[in-house]
Formats: sequence, C-alpha cells, structure tokens
Amino acid sequence: MSEFKGISPETMMLLAENRFNNSKAFYDAHKEEIKAGVTKPLYALINDLSPLMSNLDPEMCLIPSKMISRIRRDTRYTKDKSLYREHIWVMFMRHKKQWSDQPCMWFEASPDGMNWGVGIYDCRPAAMECFRRRLDEKGGEFLKAVESAKSVGAEPSLSLYKKDRSEGKDQKLKLYYNARELYFITPLSSLEKLFDGSVEKQLEKAYKAFEPMYKFLLEITEEMTEKGGV
Repeated sequence: MSEFKGISPETMMLLAENRFNNSKAFYDAHKEEIKAGVTKPLYALINDLSPLMSNLDPEMCLIPSKMISRIRRDTRYTKDKSLYREHIWVMFMRHKKQWSDQPCMWFEASPDGMNWGVGIYDCRPAAMECFRRRLDEKGGEFLKAVESAKSVGAEPSLSLYKKDRSEGKDQKLKLYYNARELYFITPLSSLEKLFDGSVEKQLEKAYKAFEPMYKFLLEITEEMTEKGGV
C-alpha cells in the first residue's frame, strides 16, 4: 500500500507564506507543521518509489534525508538572499560526492505548479565530449531514449555551445551535439494530483519511460569514473 498521501494546499500556501515573511521567527513557529506537511510526505514518496529506482540503478542513493530540498536556503553563493524557498524537490541520483557528470531524475513542486524530468547534472566539458562520442557510437539508441522520454510529455531543455559541434552529423542528432547541458522536463502542471497523492502514479510511469535516457547518460558517468574524472 502506498505511504504517500499527497501534500495539502495549505502546506503549499504555508511554504509561500514562509518565504514571504523571510523570518527565522516565523519559520521556527511553523517548523513542525512544515516537517509534517512537507518532509514526511516526501519521505513517504521516496519509500514508495525506492523499489523501482533501486532496480533501475542499484547504486542510486535512496536515503530520504540526502535526496530532498532544504527549506532553509544556502545564500553564500547567490545574489538572492531570501532565507527560505517555497519550492520543494526530490532528486534521484547517486551519492552527492559523485554529483558531477552523472544523470538524475527529479520531482519538483512549488505554489505555481510541478514538473519532473531526467538529465545530466553539473556536466563538465570532458563529460559532454564523452556524450558526443556516445552519440557517434549509439545515436540510434539515444533517439529511442528521446522518444521514450517524450512519450510521457518530457521535452528537451538544452543549454547550447555557441560554436557548432554538429557539422556532418545526423540531422536528427544535430541539436544534441551542441548541448552543454541536457535535460528532458515535463511542462509545469497543476498541483491537483499532488494534493490527492495520485502524482505518484504519474512519476512511476515517467521514471520507467526515463530509464533508457538515464542509462544512456549513466554510461558517461561510468566512463568518467574509469578515467578518474569523477
């Protein structure tokens, strides 16, 4: 039986109010309410999805405390000095110490809506060079993974190099040869299915469809690891 029962509209409103107040006093006064409304449900969601994700990648980190966003923001390296965030997320990937050059799948929600996707996190130029070699060797496999991701509504979101790296390449792959970062992400959708908990079924379907892309990108992680680059 599913542990995840959803996150209430009141909880999402509380997150917005907490960010608006931007006050430690306000947060401390509502800390337990936020934990009950956000942290516990996200832990339940992770526990429900863990068998699926572990089967997809046995090395995936499935410790809830290491996977969910913190409400208190780290403002040391950003111009935005707001103390608290109003959006929440779960990141399905390997351990934090391996963050560079590896794929992830995620779920994210804010008062404005929710989305989920698959992509490669914190890619260095060497990793993207490896990605382009993979396209040369397994372009057909990659395109099948693209179609699988698109089958659940995810579309490519790319940061592109200014210099064209796709000369002479398959027309269907040209866009991807120029990618500096690569994500497939669903459009922002309403929170209704978050409120009633049925988003979990959507995530199960999506993550199964994302598996070919995740595993294609995981080959980059493994090659970089073999080279001592991660």
